[in-house]
Amino acid sequence: MELKPCPFCGSEAKIFGRHAVCTNDKCNHQYDTFKIYPPVWNTRPIEDKLAERVNLYPELVEALKEAGLYHQGHYSEIGNKIREVLKKADVH
Repeated sequence: MELKPCPFCGSEAKIFGRHAVCTNDKCNHQYDTFKIYPPVWNTRPIEDKLAERVNLYPELVEALKEAGLYHQGHYSEIGNKIREVLKKADVH
């Protein structure tokens, strides 16, 4: 299983026994400090939700262009379109 970097310091992670650990000896989340199973180690709910939002931007820009609101001063209409796209993706 490929591990994401340490969520606390960004260093490389590795599997040690049955647990994922940070390879940075100065990180507080190394070896016995936290015993985290690899699938849990790779879970990043905040980052994943942010990535969902970022991935919506091209669709959002396209929706604004189609509505004729892109680069115009119709800010309340733009806000409505933004909310519509985010609601559709269930990302608030």
